[in-house]
Amino acid sequence: MLMMPMSALFITHSRSMQHAAPWSLRQAQKHSQEQHPQPSSLGSGQATSWAAVQARLGGLARPAVVGRRSRGSATTTLLRKDFGLLLLPTEWLNDELVNYYLLLLQLRSDAILQLQARLRAALQQLGARPSSLPHQLRVLLRVPRSYSFSSFFYTQLAPGQGRFCYQAVQRWTRPQATHTSECVLAYQLLLFPINLGNTHWAVAAVWPQAGLLQYFDPLPGRREGRRVLASLARWLLQDAADKGVALPCRRARQLRLEHAPQGMPVQCDGHSCGVFAAAVCERLAAGWHAPFEFSQDDCPSLRLGMAADMLAGAVGW
Repeated sequence: MLMMPMSALFITHSRSMQHAAPWSLRQAQKHSQEQHPQPSSLGSGQATSWAAVQARLGGLARPAVVGRRSRGSATTTLLRKDFGLLLLPTEWLNDELVNYYLLLLQLRSDAILQLQARLRAALQQLGARPSSLPHQLRVLLRVPRSYSFSSFFYTQLAPGQGRFCYQAVQRWTRPQATHTSECVLAYQLLLFPINLGNTHWAVAAVWPQAGLLQYFDPLPGRREGRRVLASLARWLLQDAADKGVALPCRRARQLRLEHAPQGMPVQCDGHSCGVFAAAVCERLAAGWHAPFEFSQDDCPSLRLGMAADMLAGAVGW
């Protein structure tokens, strides 16, 4: 009796996310009973080749604008001049590309959060347990509640080596700024794309409720990670005090800082760091953990998947 309403709920909400069938669940085999596998490319499956991407670009009503998405009262526009960097395999991704992709990730997270609430309400109404759900819905219930920041957050928090400016980002986590019902410090996962002097991309993942901060860098051996984590740890504790959010770890020595988590793929060129950063954010937001199952060889398909998602205006799951 439980399978039909839950399946119908999943299909209905998947359509509201503009994907009839999530890409990763449609394409790959299962690793275990409780985890879905990691594909080696991103993308909704709505454009499966660069020729299809070019065809969609040629059909745009406004040639200079590739995409425009709104969240709350804020609207973000992706221009063709920025999107064009994604089409060139040796071009470095800029802030506009990375931030637009993370906006799409946030819209996906918002939709998943709504579906999780509906699933839990249905379970409660039926007096059923999550174990009675189909596999795909059990996995979906385990996706963390996440919030993705813009790359400009960290550049304002730490505008130069040794500098820390909390006042510059003090308003960033207010509910009216994040378009959320509560402060995002109460979320399970916060994602920060880190632009290091317009020369390199990395990712910081902060798990406020677990007291864990992680730094994912596709170029091992760089020293910036310790400084980034130290700045974010200081920000986390100060912002929690400012917003009145009670965290389990309230002192710096209680926080765990992971500078180089095991299983981070290694970049083998000088221009794919932004692609690696986007892929790490997508995996973490979807509920995966390191080791991540993509590599330098997957960068062409990762770029294609990102292009497809940006043209579609949504990221599959």
